[in-house]
Amino acid sequence: DSSAAASQGERLVVWKIQTYSTIHIYEEQSLRFQWEAFHSLHEVSQSAFGNCDVISAPLVEWSRAGVSKEVTVKDLSPGRHYFICSVGGHCAAGMKVDVVVHRRTALPPLPLPMIAPCSSQSSSVCGVSLSTQHTPYISLVWPSS
Repeated sequence: DSSAAASQGERLVVWKIQTYSTIHIYEEQSLRFQWEAFHSLHEVSQSAFGNCDVISAPLVEWSRAGVSKEVTVKDLSPGRHYFICSVGGHCAAGMKVDVVVHRRTALPPLPLPMIAPCSSQSSSVCGVSLSTQHTPYISLVWPSS
């Protein structure tokens, strides 16, 4: 498995030569890259990601052969982020990952109560009704005076 949840606030990425699926995280989560070989980690633009180009990409971290490395990337803004390895042909062999950072959305507001009109022709009760497409119909009724 190329990635697994390390904890609720962190996503583990085992960084090695393989093909990665897009990773989805929330903005408060971080990415923890782990590897054990001669690799690098660059955050790049979308076009550099497609071309495996690191000419102007800042280096996040690198390691020599035989050295274990662990790097945590935090505070990613909502949107897409692209990471690649620039060692040899690693990126061309699939060692690159597209990360989509999602913003947490608030729960939808509760519906406002609607006053049910009284009709002397159909009923002798009036009430307050709450209804939406997603909740069952709730009706509070009381006898008219």
